[in-house]
Amino acid sequence: MAEKIAKVAADAGVPYIFKASYDKANRSSIKAFRGPGLKEGLRILGKIKSELKLPILTDIHEVSQAKPAAEVCDVLQIPAHVHFNLWGAGYPVQWTEELRFEGDSYLTEAMKSESEARGKFATIRPVSRDKDGIYHCEINLRLQEKSNYPGH
Repeated sequence: MAEKIAKVAADAGVPYIFKASYDKANRSSIKAFRGPGLKEGLRILGKIKSELKLPILTDIHEVSQAKPAAEVCDVLQIPAHVHFNLWGAGYPVQWTEELRFEGDSYLTEAMKSESEARGKFATIRPVSRDKDGIYHCEINLRLQEKSNYPGH
């Protein structure tokens, strides 16, 4: 794929940076393949860089990934999503990578059913739109640097 896109870009006379991720935390299904992981992913990206002479962009998810990724990649990106620990009185701690919002065109019936089955903290959040077209949703969050939820 990288080779074909690089050729299209070269033929069009536009610069091209190859972007791929070794860990797709924000995939469309929690059951979908997450990626090859840091070590194998960077090996693949390094091969693309050396064989095709392309600059490489990837995203990192933890501070510890910055140094090894920077040794291979030209650009590092921090994804625009947050992983949440959700809890409340009488509920066990739940970990999620996503919040779901009313009106989201990607929200399938299966996702709606899954949210209903998971209960209070997986509810689909109501959204309103103001006169300027800006969407608003109220979510009460407590942010911390590192999760204390086992395995995360």
